[in-house]
Amino acid sequence: MTGRIESVSLSEVVEVLGLKMAYQPENIEEIKVFSRNVNKVGLCLVGFFSDFEHGGIYLLGSEEMHYLAGEKSCNRLNVLDKFFSYKPPLVIITDDCGDVDEIDSCAKKHGVAYAFTKDPASVVMVETIKFLGVKLAPRMSLHGELVVIYGEGVLLTGESGIGKSETVIELIRRGHHLVADDVVEIRKISHETLTGSAPDNIRYFVELRGIGIVNAEKMFGIDAVKVSSQIDLVVEMIDVEDQKISAEVICGDATTNILGIDLPIVKIPVKNGRNMTTLVEAATMAIKQKKSGYNAGRDLLHTLRKFHGG
Repeated sequence: MTGRIESVSLSEVVEVLGLKMAYQPENIEEIKVFSRNVNKVGLCLVGFFSDFEHGGIYLLGSEEMHYLAGEKSCNRLNVLDKFFSYKPPLVIITDDCGDVDEIDSCAKKHGVAYAFTKDPASVVMVETIKFLGVKLAPRMSLHGELVVIYGEGVLLTGESGIGKSETVIELIRRGHHLVADDVVEIRKISHETLTGSAPDNIRYFVELRGIGIVNAEKMFGIDAVKVSSQIDLVVEMIDVEDQKISAEVICGDATTNILGIDLPIVKIPVKNGRNMTTLVEAATMAIKQKKSGYNAGRDLLHTLRKFHGG
């Protein structure tokens, strides 16, 4: 499952970071930042543009400013003109460094916004990457429910009408936490981590067939809901008994891929008389045990092989 490409407006970046703008084009609302990376200008000043990050923010720190100060004015103008011609969405001058006339003229010539900050480059880079990492994280929407069970984020999936929402209500009643019902907005915030949340307009609302819409926060209290959660496990509710149970399922080694990340998945057949809430809780506890090093399925297979002399 792949995600959609995101961007963030330059005006939002400036507002969130609290930047003091030295120059900004009139169409700042239309300028978009596409890259989560934040780069130093350094290599560009010596003519290396092969790895230029288009759509990314660039920093001019004390080292770069000292380098420019040591260059002749004509040289500064040439190198800065070439850099700004690549039109990065924003250049931030850090470390409370003084202005350089050539920066202002080149920025205005090419319509590139630039700003000053007293913070050191390392701090600006960390804060900017942290903000962009969330805003520009690859994302997708998925039909399902997201509940926090025993501290684990459980993504509950299955065909419409199979009973996901009813299971979620019972889980909340047992003290677990609702994050999203029906639609889960999933973001890949690192190479190993997915987070999920509900769209703002339907947050905490749950649709129950035969009853209608209920508000879980109003019904169960603020402690029964969470704005977002990491996703640790996928539980798929299926409407038929699976007659073939593989060693992979027994050992809990089955996975599903979402936005390039493999997550453990457990498939639970829905059948009259089965307590789905208890089974979902059990699946979650099994994953927690596996994380701590114990795998009941492998333990069972190992015991059976010993018993049969395998």
